[in-house]
Amino acid sequence: MEKNLLVKVLLVTVGVFLFSCCNNKVEQEAFPPIADFSVSNDQIYVWEKVTFFDASDNEPIEWEWFFEGGDPEVSVDREPEVLYKEAGIYRVKLTVKNENGESEKELESFIKVSEYQNYFGTLTDPRDGQEYKIVKIGNVDIMAENLSYLTGDAVYYDNDPANGEKYGLLYKWETALEACPAGWRLPTKNEYSMIREYLGGENVVGGKLKMSGTEFWMSPNKNGTNETGFSAVGAGGYFPGHLEFFGMHEFTSFWTQTEATDELVWCVELARTSGMMYISNNYGKEPSYFSVRCIKD
Repeated sequence: MEKNLLVKVLLVTVGVFLFSCCNNKVEQEAFPPIADFSVSNDQIYVWEKVTFFDASDNEPIEWEWFFEGGDPEVSVDREPEVLYKEAGIYRVKLTVKNENGESEKELESFIKVSEYQNYFGTLTDPRDGQEYKIVKIGNVDIMAENLSYLTGDAVYYDNDPANGEKYGLLYKWETALEACPAGWRLPTKNEYSMIREYLGGENVVGGKLKMSGTEFWMSPNKNGTNETGFSAVGAGGYFPGHLEFFGMHEFTSFWTQTEATDELVWCVELARTSGMMYISNNYGKEPSYFSVRCIKD
């Protein structure tokens, strides 16, 4: 009798325990998610990126983000990366969902994006002691003078060293890749594209980069204001066996490190007759020689 009673008690206890566990599991799964998130940084400068991290409770299975002022503006990724191109204070909203419902979290005035303060500095090349002016444009530090480090098969315009003092040297692409001092390098196509967009777009940026007046450019030096301090000069180019030295005071081209094809490389072009900035792949690695501006790593 006592044995049977003990068995019954044990069975009831186990049953209650199993029911309790199952009931708790059901209750746990029945909750909708609770939206929450964190960020890598909520105070940045223009052209910097923010990574958003989902911190929601109750296992959401869908995410819908809205980023005011961001690129992209919307995302369904769990942890998206967002680029902010313009200064401002922006809101962020996250909506999360699971089979039991949804919730959202919205923060007004959350991401604070500031303009860079343009500044001018100097760089001394330890290889030859030459000093270069430096300017910050957007989020990059870039030379405000053409590189004039004599290396490899770099040449002076008209083979005249006096031209190097104002216009720097002209470099083949392979030489340009290795010509910058330690801690500096040739810019990429995307970095020049960022500068172009940051300064207002293709149609106006060329004038903001060119030296004003007619000392370094022939007339008309269209829209040349040099308001950025980049101080682009009409350094021309060199095509040995073809055009030889040509274009001083008429145009300038800067190499990027970005290849377009096996033979062609992306270049930045400015001209006396235009206020535009062109990024083109019209020139090959051979036999073109163009100017170099180095960017800080």
